[in-house]
Parts: sequence; structure tokens; C-alpha cells
Amino acid sequence: SEKYFMTADGFENLAVTPYYKLRSIYSGAPNLFCSGTDLYEKGRSNYSSTNLSIYKGLNSSDGDVLSLYENCYDGIQQCNTVIYYAQNGAEGANVQKRVDEAKFLKAFYYYLLTQQIGGVPISDEYISSVITSFPRKSQTEIYDYIIGILKEVEESNTLPMEDHTGRVSMRAVYNLL
Repeated sequence: SEKYFMTADGFENLAVTPYYKLRSIYSGAPNLFCSGTDLYEKGRSNYSSTNLSIYKGLNSSDGDVLSLYENCYDGIQQCNTVIYYAQNGAEGANVQKRVDEAKFLKAFYYYLLTQQIGGVPISDEYISSVITSFPRKSQTEIYDYIIGILKEVEESNTLPMEDHTGRVSMRAVYNLL
């Protein structure tokens, strides 16, 4: 992978991975995004996330909470991987554009986490070895971090204002900002 991701084709393939990781969050039933809110009421059927719908069990042992947490951090690691290979000389005409897309997606993953969980740890670098502890940041620190990332993307000015192919555009950046 070291050699492949440095090539233009390899880097383009790598840059798609952070998008793909969104599928694990949004595929299936969006239990965490509906249950435990005023948008959803538990029905008569046996619902797997009953505790979420009655505001109980909102902790890491709940499968829906744990799934969101793990999937977001997996996406964040993929974003950091794109940025890492770009900083280390990946080839291609769209390297900076793909970095800005990855930065936006990383900010979005953190937004999802902080909306559901509050303060979480920040992982800002490509991880290539075992790390067993990350200090938790406050929700305010996470929002400041997200805003900082989005301002970097805005200043870079590589993304189109609109994109109808499913890739990040400046409209998405401004919307999240």
C-alpha cells in the first residue's frame, strides 16, 4: 500500500474511502438519529433500540451508540490516511482537492459524534501503531476544531461551489460551517 497510494490512481482510490465509510453510519435503520428524540415514538413491535427511545441506556454498551462511535472513528482514520499520503508526496492532479474533501469529511464525522455524544477525543494524525489512550476534549473544543478545519478548506479554495456527483462542494462546507 505504501507504493500504491503514492501513485495517482492509488491515491484517487484511497480518497474514496472516507466517503464509503459513511455507508456504515447511514445504511440500515437510523436508530440513533431517531430514537431518543421527539421525532420517534416506540410502537407495539419489539424494537431493538427500545432503551434509546425512552432515554435509557445512552452509553457505550448500547450497540447503536458503539456502532456510531466506531464507524465515525474509522472514517476519521481514513480521512487522516488521505491527508497523510498527500503530505508525503502522493501524485495526481487533484491531490489538494481530495485533501480538502477528506478534511470536510473528518469535520463531518466529528460533528456527528459531538451531536450524539458531546465531547470526544480528537485523532488528528494518521495512526500506524497502537495507541491505547486519547484524552477526551470538551464539546466546545470539538466545535472549535471543526470550525478550524472548515476554515482551512474554505481558504484553500479548491472545491467547486456545487457538485452533483456526491463529492464535497463548498455548499456543503458552508452548510456545516
